[in-house]
Amino acid sequence: MQGSLGYDLEFFFWDCLGAALARLELRCAFPPLFVRLEDLAPTIAAQDVVYMPSYVIRCPQRLPVTSRPSIA
Repeated sequence: MQGSLGYDLEFFFWDCLGAALARLELRCAFPPLFVRLEDLAPTIAAQDVVYMPSYVIRCPQRLPVTSRPSIA
C-alpha cells in the first residue's frame, strides 16, 4: 500500500488551523516581549544546549535566559 489513510504530515502541519493560529500568536507575542526585555541573552553556551529527541522539530528542552526589564 503506497499511501496512508491519515493526513500527510507536511500537508497537515502547514494547512492545519491550529498551526496557523500558533504562528499568528507568535508573530503577535514576540515583538512586544523583545521590546520590553532588554539585553535578552542565554545563560548557557550554545554547545551545552540539550535538544529534544525528535525527527520532526528541533527545539531545546530548556533554554535559560537573563534579561534586564525596560523601565518604559
